[in-house]
Amino acid sequence: MKLAVWVVAIAVVATVVAGAATDLLGHYQRSKADHLLRDLYQIKADSTTYQTARDLAVRYGGYSVGVCTKDNCRLDIVLSNSVYSRLRLARPKEFRVTLFVKDDRVKRISFGLLCSPLHVDQYPLGVGVSVTDESCYPCYEGQKPFLAKQNGVDANHPMQIIVEVTGNSNLDQRRAAYALDLGCLSELGDCPAPDKVAPVIWQEIAKQTGY
Repeated sequence: MKLAVWVVAIAVVATVVAGAATDLLGHYQRSKADHLLRDLYQIKADSTTYQTARDLAVRYGGYSVGVCTKDNCRLDIVLSNSVYSRLRLARPKEFRVTLFVKDDRVKRISFGLLCSPLHVDQYPLGVGVSVTDESCYPCYEGQKPFLAKQNGVDANHPMQIIVEVTGNSNLDQRRAAYALDLGCLSELGDCPAPDKVAPVIWQEIAKQTGY
């Protein structure tokens, strides 16, 4: 009888410890993503050097894609909620960052939060927010100095929010693009609503479209 009690007690303690460790790791990834987002905001397209970009990638466990030199390089950083998704406690969610370097300068910064839907027919491209910050303007014919739009069937409940910041965007627009809530990386359950991930940008979209 005493042995059975001890076995149960040990099992309970092990479950509590495992749960606490999982929770700690989840919050660590979220905190890491928040710090990365703040560091990204300090990078200025067309002025930040290759070495600074590479140091940032190394600090956050990033890697180069293909041949990488100061003349031409792509650096990727991925922070995910894998500690939760592998246990099937949450949908797979990733904060992805890509830095494009050319001629020893960062030319484009792409980042965003992507969540895999439960079923492909829900939204095959995934649910989330994507932001592009590049120095050029206009980069192509007809481009606007700043773009924020939503994709999805229901205009009031977007599946994706897409943001483009250029060298002609003002400070408020750039701040809004970087004001992402990455709390879902440490949360259980389904994909977060994109308008909750990018609340400042969503206000701008709503203002433009009259939602």
